Amino acid sequence: MTASWIWGLLSSSLALVADVAPACPVCSTGSSAAPDTPLRPREKPMRFRALVDVRVGSASTGAGDARVVTHDVRTEASLRVAASEDLSFTVTLPTLLRSIDSLGSERNAVSLGDVDARVAYSRSRGEGLVLTLGVKTPTAPIEHDALHRVLSSELQPGCSALTPYLGAMGAKSMGRWILRYGGSIVLPFSVREAPHPGDSIRGSTSAQYTLLKSLSVRAGVMTRFDLSGELRKGVDDPNSGGLVGYVTAGVSLSPSRSLNASFDVYLPALQILRGDHRESTVLALGLGYAF
Repeated sequence: MTASWIWGLLSSSLALVADVAPACPVCSTGSSAAPDTPLRPREKPMRFRALVDVRVGSASTGAGDARVVTHDVRTEASLRVAASEDLSFTVTLPTLLRSIDSLGSERNAVSLGDVDARVAYSRSRGEGLVLTLGVKTPTAPIEHDALHRVLSSELQPGCSALTPYLGAMGAKSMGRWILRYGGSIVLPFSVREAPHPGDSIRGSTSAQYTLLKSLSVRAGVMTRFDLSGELRKGVDDPNSGGLVGYVTAGVSLSPSRSLNASFDVYLPALQILRGDHRESTVLALGLGYAF
């Protein structure tokens, strides 16, 4: 993918801010905007927060003539409303801009991802806890490469499944340090004849240090274990499933209680994956504003 195309993707993604996972690796690294984070400031009831998360990365599946590489820029726009100090509701609309390379042919595509809705319960008393229950809906299209071959479940922009998930994240504050830890389980239920991922278990832990009142840095690890997906019902996807471990680093800026920004890097330090499947470094930028 040319540098000009990358710049075009980034510019287009940022322009979608006002408009607006399992599946592709870029989709499953998680939101750097972190709308449901332990020890965050309490929100006033019925206060809204708009969040935008932009992620850039690539992945490949297959070998030889069957090798396909995707270069993705994913933009997620979320709106969260605080029903009370402890309870919030969030709806997320993802958009994916990508270049799909196969056998020297390149296809550019823009698509909707799987729309996500969730409810989160939070508690913060020096030690924070967030419990999240959500569902992803199969709104993303079925994607093909430049030769019109259906992509692996690992490269699809969505799950082609109704996908409930349950997550928990805890945090402990120790002076300028905050330790965060958590995990989630994702259970896709296929609803159409298309590639879909298998069940997934994810975990993460990170340590954050406050440099200034509005500036903090963090580092940690994130793991994802996926069961094998299917190309269609009863047909195994040989290039899906396995274990990925990321080393993460990031910085957050909060000039006010209403505004926050973050930048994160996800480095795939461990890849024990089935078949021919590789994932790249993912860069993520998150912005949030309460009104």
